[in-house]
Amino acid sequence: ETENRLNDFSGMAENLFDQMIFKNSSFEKPVDDVRFHDTLGSISQHTLNKWYKWFYQPSNLVLSIVSIESFQFWTSLLFQTSFTKNDNSQSTIEKPKSALSFPARQEIPYNKTFSIIFKKIARSSNSHLIVGFRTVNQYSDKKYILQLLSFILNGMSGRLFKILRQKHNLVYNVVSQTEEEEFTGYFSVSTECNNKNVYDVIQVLLHLFKRLVNNGITNEEMQIGKSRIHGSHHILYENINTFAKHNGYEQL
Repeated sequence: ETENRLNDFSGMAENLFDQMIFKNSSFEKPVDDVRFHDTLGSISQHTLNKWYKWFYQPSNLVLSIVSIESFQFWTSLLFQTSFTKNDNSQSTIEKPKSALSFPARQEIPYNKTFSIIFKKIARSSNSHLIVGFRTVNQYSDKKYILQLLSFILNGMSGRLFKILRQKHNLVYNVVSQTEEEEFTGYFSVSTECNNKNVYDVIQVLLHLFKRLVNNGITNEEMQIGKSRIHGSHHILYENINTFAKHNGYEQL
């Protein structure tokens, strides 16, 4: 599976982008990478058991349930299990050498100039381009502004599609994304284009960003964005997994 990701050029671009956005934090490195296997060798069963025993404790567990049954029903059922009865104290368990209680962070650098990451792959017929900005962490209420902006820019009637696809015919696909994590977040535009169009795509995107900064969005775009968010939420509310995921994530 890890080797198969070497053919996912879009995912490769995202990893390189994340590496820069989350630089100096433990979010900088991927969970798995072929390079880890090449340099560190195989992981032993003993090592896996150490990690399992250290982290898989009831004190680390968040269980989110959406059900017709009562809270009392679930607590009485769950507290009969061996997992909750045998809560091994972490003080008696050997801690893995590189285990961290919390994600590690040094000061995330701020540069007045922009950063460029480039990776050349001969077998890639197209270019996968991401242009983005470091923004706010998950605790900031400003994240909702950025999420609204993504809804405005995306879609066939959004600025990105109309400018890059309909007007200039430069890209195969384009999407705006926003993500907020513990230390910081980002706002980005990801696209795939013909190799010869990369420079033109960058120029168009920079001009689009400049117009957004100087002129903002129109009232019509605001209403379209709010309507899209409203529709998206209605679709999510039809799935009870949405509630289970939200409650568990917020508790965690």
